[in-house]
Amino acid sequence: MFKKTSSLLIIIFTFAFLISLTLPVSAAGLLPDACTGDQAGSNVNNCGVSAMIETLINVTNLILSVTGSAALAMFIYGGVLWIVAAGNDELIKKGKDAITAAVIGIFIVLGSFMIINFAVAALTGQSFGDTATIFGQPWFKEQTVK
Repeated sequence: MFKKTSSLLIIIFTFAFLISLTLPVSAAGLLPDACTGDQAGSNVNNCGVSAMIETLINVTNLILSVTGSAALAMFIYGGVLWIVAAGNDELIKKGKDAITAAVIGIFIVLGSFMIINFAVAALTGQSFGDTATIFGQPWFKEQTVK
């Protein structure tokens, strides 16, 4: 029992450590350059609605990328459990449950993406079925001033 728990904790902490290495790089681009003063001639006081929308878009993309990585890890975990089960029904069930949970998670993430796309299209008065846009650009891309 102790050996199973300790190996599971090692896997969880290793996964958390690997994700923590990528988050600062991903989080570095959360705020628009115009609001951080990184661009030449940018004024931090000029941040407006466009910058808030871009920040929300960046946070949404970060959440989608992290959940996609977590789903991939769950697929791998479930597959490895299933492969090493060697006929053990309990491990086969755990592997199948992990894969099922990953599939459900992907459906939830893709469903939330569709709900956001629908809400943006409804709030901006666009036709449904097309990619919703904000300021003439797809909402999930970086918003640039033209």
